Amino acid sequence: MVLADTGAFHNNGDDDLDARLHDVPWNTFTSMLYTQFRRITDTYTGRKFWVSPVYHAIKRHLYCDAVYFLAEPVAGIEKGAIEEPCVLAYKGNHTLRGDLMDVELNCTINFNCG
Repeated sequence: MVLADTGAFHNNGDDDLDARLHDVPWNTFTSMLYTQFRRITDTYTGRKFWVSPVYHAIKRHLYCDAVYFLAEPVAGIEKGAIEEPCVLAYKGNHTLRGDLMDVELNCTINFNCG
């Protein structure tokens, strides 16, 4: 299973869409491409820095595999929740999320409650 991002930090969805077209045009049923880098805080130093969306995706894949012994969980299992405060490089509206999903890019939805 390949977990990847669009290749660079982008601060808007149009750049991710362009990267999908030109930089990561490949596709397989065993790969997942993620968007929206996120800024997190190092708990030891307080330093804020940007990480690839793959950072959180790997954490959740490993968590589900360890807890449920399932690489890909079935319906009813919450898989994608990010458990630490983070700031997304950009937030997608309904239209942008649809455009990203149409080209098989996985985006992050930001809920008001966290």
